[in-house]
Amino acid sequence: MRLKLFLWGDVTVFLVVCSLAFGQFSNTDLEDPLGSYQKASTRPKTETKALEGVIDPAAYLLGPGDKLEFGVWGSIELTFELYISPDGTVSIPGIGRIYVADISVADAEKLIIRESPKRYYGSKISLKLLEIRSMKTSISGVIEMPGMYELTSIDRLSTLIFFAGGFPEPEAEEAVSGLLPGESPEKRKAAVSELQLLDDVEKGPSMRRIQITRKSGEILNVDYLRYCNTGDLKYNPILRDGDQIHIPLKEMDVGVLHIFGAVKTPGEYEYLEMDKFRDIVEIAGGFRANALLSDVLIVRYDGDGTSEIRFDLTGNNEQNPFLKEGDRIFVREIADYHEKYYIEIKGEVKYPGVYPIEDNLTTLTEIIEACGGFNETADISKASVARKRLAEIEDPEYKRLLNIPRSEMSDMEYEYFKLKSREEYPNVIVDFEELFNENDRLQDIVLRDRDVIEVPTLSQTVNIAGMVRDPGLVKFKPSENYSYYIENAGGLTWRADRSRMQLIKASGVRVELKKRTEIEIGDTIFIPEKKEINWWEYTKDVLLVVSQIATIIVVIRTL
Repeated sequence: MRLKLFLWGDVTVFLVVCSLAFGQFSNTDLEDPLGSYQKASTRPKTETKALEGVIDPAAYLLGPGDKLEFGVWGSIELTFELYISPDGTVSIPGIGRIYVADISVADAEKLIIRESPKRYYGSKISLKLLEIRSMKTSISGVIEMPGMYELTSIDRLSTLIFFAGGFPEPEAEEAVSGLLPGESPEKRKAAVSELQLLDDVEKGPSMRRIQITRKSGEILNVDYLRYCNTGDLKYNPILRDGDQIHIPLKEMDVGVLHIFGAVKTPGEYEYLEMDKFRDIVEIAGGFRANALLSDVLIVRYDGDGTSEIRFDLTGNNEQNPFLKEGDRIFVREIADYHEKYYIEIKGEVKYPGVYPIEDNLTTLTEIIEACGGFNETADISKASVARKRLAEIEDPEYKRLLNIPRSEMSDMEYEYFKLKSREEYPNVIVDFEELFNENDRLQDIVLRDRDVIEVPTLSQTVNIAGMVRDPGLVKFKPSENYSYYIENAGGLTWRADRSRMQLIKASGVRVELKKRTEIEIGDTIFIPEKKEINWWEYTKDVLLVVSQIATIIVVIRTL
């Protein structure tokens, strides 16, 4: 029995090989009986193309030019590389020609399996796609470079639009306006002609009405804008050999509707027949998180005026009314939706950082308590609260002074300009010592969004600035007057103006500097520079006064 089976298997293999070699025996290599077929089927390999992903055998439709691998596994093992011929058939060794165009790889495999048992009894059959074919499609209408293009059989509409240069932007008007009065009539005429040709382009492409005409005569209407705004590949179809794509003009005066409010891209959109409310919301990018879905409004123009349609989209409500041309959709925002209010505290507190607040409700003492209180090194006498929100309010006077030369400013304008230039954020007037040492609740201000609280380190020095030999910080010594600090800073320079010396308190207040003026930690002693004297102008003024006095004396004597 085993001998019979063995002989039957050998006979089967022998018959298959003989059937493949029959008719071309004289050119066949006995050691490789299928070599001549494989050589005849081989074509120059094409350049590898980038794919958008794994090709689905159940979705990819075969066509002339596709390269396949036909495999036989089991009692015999053979593989062949096959090309689909221009008539849509593929020639399979031992089976013959089978028409596989316009069917999927998976369906073609099933078809071949049905035809194979006679030749490959007891073996398994597989069919794989090795290389995809090239094809030609055309594009016309409002596109930068209309014409015929060669694509692959997996390319989509977006690929063709990219190759065709995308949608055009009107530039002809600029070309005409750029011509000089002396330009030749021919050049001007050509530019004006170009402008006229692009009048339609100014209307823009109709991205919701793109037409694809198949070789069979079937027409597909593609809402390409929906693909651009949502990424849904359903609106970016795979093209077929011989497709004709046309980009029509957008209708500007009719065929539009508007959506306003809490959607991601509000604005004007083309209207298509059978458009529904949720279609336009999807094209507009969907609802924002702060959309008030309980009261959506559609305003519609009727023959007798306008009408309103209101509906509630909360919960499981699936209301999705049909729209009409000219409809205006309003999606309002939820007031103060998830507003995030915070302040920042810096410096000498236990836990500096950012803290959430209730705008205009949280107090200064509450925040100091939340951040663990002041450190021992904190100088609360110099602590401050800066209000960023006020800084965002435009100061028209400061903006005006920015554009005026110093020579044209009055003294008062210049002082204001200097003050505003040095000011990073306006400070809120609050006395930390009165609040935290004396418990004066009148100083307990309420905080606003993005306030900045700064608590500096307690300093043990006095700052000496201006016309001294070694300006800088001098260690504070109680009961000493300003002379002590000036001497420790190297003394005054010859350009120091003693008459205008000032003490700038840590709070920013300026006081006249006298021997009895009390110096405190953190104060600044400022010694200004003497004003330069223009001796020529001074001499002229003296001579002028002297001459005037002399003239008066002469007049008196002559009387």
